[in-house]
Amino acid sequence: LLAQALMKALLMSLSGFPFANAPGVAFLVLGALSAIDLVRMSINILIAAAIVQALLSFVAPYSPIAPLLNAITERFYRPFRRFIPPMGNIDLSPLFMIIVAQVLLIPLATLARIVATSFTI
Repeated sequence: LLAQALMKALLMSLSGFPFANAPGVAFLVLGALSAIDLVRMSINILIAAAIVQALLSFVAPYSPIAPLLNAITERFYRPFRRFIPPMGNIDLSPLFMIIVAQVLLIPLATLARIVATSFTI
Protein backbone atom coordinates (compact mmCIF):
# COMPACT_ATOMS: atom_id res chain seq x y z
CA LEU A 1 0.00 0.00 0.00
CA LEU A 2 2.91 2.33 0.75
CA ALA A 3 4.55 1.72 -2.62
CA GLN A 4 1.21 2.30 -4.32
CA ALA A 5 0.77 5.57 -2.41
CA LEU A 6 4.26 6.75 -3.36
CA MET A 7 3.61 6.00 -7.02
CA LYS A 8 0.27 7.84 -6.85
CA ALA A 9 1.97 10.82 -5.16
CA LEU A 10 4.53 10.99 -7.93
CA LEU A 11 1.88 10.80 -10.64
CA MET A 12 -0.32 13.38 -8.92
CA SER A 13 2.56 15.79 -8.42
CA LEU A 14 3.49 15.45 -12.09
CA SER A 15 -0.09 16.26 -13.06
CA GLY A 16 -0.06 19.41 -10.93
CA PHE A 17 -1.87 18.43 -7.72
CA PRO A 18 -1.12 21.15 -5.12
CA PHE A 19 0.18 19.13 -2.16
CA ALA A 20 1.42 22.21 -0.29
CA ASN A 21 -2.00 23.88 -0.06
CA ALA A 22 -3.70 21.14 1.96
CA PRO A 23 -1.39 18.31 3.03
CA GLY A 24 -4.11 16.55 5.08
CA VAL A 25 -6.41 16.36 2.08
CA ALA A 26 -3.53 15.17 -0.08
CA PHE A 27 -2.77 12.27 2.26
CA LEU A 28 -6.46 11.37 2.39
CA VAL A 29 -6.68 11.36 -1.41
CA LEU A 30 -3.47 9.34 -1.71
CA GLY A 31 -4.64 6.77 0.82
CA ALA A 32 -8.06 6.39 -0.77
CA LEU A 33 -6.70 6.12 -4.30
CA SER A 34 -4.02 3.65 -3.23
CA ALA A 35 -6.55 1.43 -1.46
CA ILE A 36 -8.90 1.50 -4.46
CA ASP A 37 -6.06 0.65 -6.85
CA LEU A 38 -4.90 -2.17 -4.59
CA VAL A 39 -8.38 -3.69 -4.62
CA ARG A 40 -8.59 -3.27 -8.40
CA MET A 41 -5.22 -4.98 -8.90
CA SER A 42 -6.25 -7.83 -6.60
CA ILE A 43 -9.42 -8.38 -8.63
CA ASN A 44 -7.40 -8.35 -11.85
CA ILE A 45 -5.00 -10.95 -10.42
CA LEU A 46 -7.99 -13.09 -9.43
CA ILE A 47 -9.41 -12.85 -12.95
CA ALA A 48 -6.05 -13.80 -14.47
CA ALA A 49 -5.71 -16.75 -12.10
CA ALA A 50 -9.20 -17.97 -13.04
CA ILE A 51 -8.46 -17.73 -16.76
CA VAL A 52 -5.13 -19.54 -16.42
CA GLN A 53 -6.73 -22.20 -14.23
CA ALA A 54 -9.53 -22.75 -16.75
CA LEU A 55 -7.06 -23.09 -19.61
CA LEU A 56 -4.80 -25.42 -17.66
CA SER A 57 -7.75 -27.62 -16.70
CA PHE A 58 -8.17 -28.48 -20.38
CA VAL A 59 -4.47 -28.75 -21.28
CA ALA A 60 -2.64 -30.03 -18.19
CA PRO A 61 -4.93 -30.45 -15.18
CA TYR A 62 -2.18 -31.91 -12.98
CA SER A 63 0.48 -29.28 -13.63
CA PRO A 64 2.62 -28.04 -10.72
CA ILE A 65 0.92 -24.64 -10.71
CA ALA A 66 -2.60 -26.10 -10.40
CA PRO A 67 -2.58 -26.35 -6.56
CA LEU A 68 -1.52 -22.71 -6.28
CA LEU A 69 -4.28 -21.57 -8.63
CA ASN A 70 -6.80 -23.74 -6.76
CA ALA A 71 -5.77 -22.15 -3.47
CA ILE A 72 -6.26 -18.66 -4.92
CA THR A 73 -9.59 -19.21 -6.68
CA GLU A 74 -11.41 -21.98 -4.82
CA ARG A 75 -12.95 -19.78 -2.11
CA PHE A 76 -14.36 -17.46 -4.77
CA TYR A 77 -15.88 -20.36 -6.73
CA ARG A 78 -17.71 -21.89 -3.77
CA PRO A 79 -20.74 -19.53 -3.73
CA PHE A 80 -21.31 -20.09 -7.44
CA ARG A 81 -20.90 -23.87 -7.21
CA ARG A 82 -23.69 -24.02 -4.64
CA PHE A 83 -26.22 -22.56 -7.08
CA ILE A 84 -24.86 -23.41 -10.55
CA PRO A 85 -24.56 -27.11 -11.37
CA PRO A 86 -21.93 -28.31 -13.85
CA MET A 87 -23.22 -28.62 -17.41
CA GLY A 88 -21.87 -31.71 -19.13
CA ASN A 89 -18.85 -32.04 -16.81
CA ILE A 90 -17.94 -28.37 -17.38
CA ASP A 91 -17.80 -26.17 -14.30
CA LEU A 92 -19.25 -22.74 -15.10
CA SER A 93 -18.36 -21.15 -11.75
CA PRO A 94 -15.12 -19.55 -13.10
CA LEU A 95 -17.13 -17.84 -15.83
CA PHE A 96 -19.64 -16.40 -13.37
CA MET A 97 -16.86 -15.38 -10.96
CA ILE A 98 -15.11 -13.49 -13.77
CA ILE A 99 -18.36 -11.75 -14.72
CA VAL A 100 -19.01 -10.67 -11.12
CA ALA A 101 -15.39 -9.50 -10.75
CA GLN A 102 -15.67 -7.43 -13.94
CA VAL A 103 -18.90 -5.89 -12.67
CA LEU A 104 -17.12 -5.00 -9.40
CA LEU A 105 -14.34 -3.27 -11.32
CA ILE A 106 -16.78 -0.78 -12.88
CA PRO A 107 -17.85 0.99 -9.65
CA LEU A 108 -14.27 0.86 -8.36
CA ALA A 109 -13.07 2.77 -11.41
CA THR A 110 -15.88 5.28 -10.97
CA LEU A 111 -15.06 5.66 -7.27
CA ALA A 112 -11.40 6.27 -8.06
CA ARG A 113 -12.36 8.94 -10.58
CA ILE A 114 -14.72 10.61 -8.07
CA VAL A 115 -12.09 10.59 -5.31
CA ALA A 116 -9.42 11.97 -7.65
CA THR A 117 -11.57 14.82 -8.97
CA SER A 118 -13.55 15.80 -5.87
CA PHE A 119 -10.53 16.65 -3.71
CA THR A 120 -8.76 18.94 -6.16
CA ILE A 121 -7.95 22.32 -4.71
